[in-house]
Amino acid sequence: ISDIITEESFYVDAHQRIYAAIKRMQTINLPVDELTIVEAIRYIHLRDAPHQMKKNRDNIILVAFSIGIEEGAAILYMVYDGLKDDTNIKVWLKPHPFLEMDSVSKKSGISLSNTQFEIREGQIEKLLPDVKVVITNQSGVALEALAYGCKIISINLPDIVNMSPLRGIQSNLVKYVNSPAQLRKVADELVREQEEDNSLEIKNLLNQFFYFNRTSTRPERFLELLS
Repeated sequence: ISDIITEESFYVDAHQRIYAAIKRMQTINLPVDELTIVEAIRYIHLRDAPHQMKKNRDNIILVAFSIGIEEGAAILYMVYDGLKDDTNIKVWLKPHPFLEMDSVSKKSGISLSNTQFEIREGQIEKLLPDVKVVITNQSGVALEALAYGCKIISINLPDIVNMSPLRGIQSNLVKYVNSPAQLRKVADELVREQEEDNSLEIKNLLNQFFYFNRTSTRPERFLELLS
């Protein structure tokens, strides 16, 4: 029956995406179970990355928060300590849809009204084309940001495990920092770098993440889904 049914056989877009993911997984002999289907559907749009990249972006750094208040407060404190006096950089704060920045602000002891930081809501895809650098710890936004040609700063927090999907990946597009001083230095270097065509490296990095090898202790998911 799989020789007869195609994606277009389904009227609902979600059903088309599920069937497309299953077919790709079968093609590369991946087991078709709920976890791998969900993961494939969630990121399948990145197989066409990198997207059309905007040139001559302003020096905008977007801080992508995940859902945890503790983590958010620690990131905000480091970003504030590292970038509060940098007049060459504009900082956007992008909270998780279920995270209240007021709670993060109170937990960190930092009043956002006394900073030049801007809280940005809405779809991340609308923000990333204008951003040069994305700061994050656990958020999957790092993958989306790469697809739009952004550089990534991954913050290592002392009491929080770095669960970034890009942790451990070595690239000039992904930097790791452990302190506000390091963050200030790296952020300044990245926004000053001349823009280059990194599309091949971006595609390779995303491929490293999406290849899924069940025998590996560090699964790199779905390489073939992006090819």
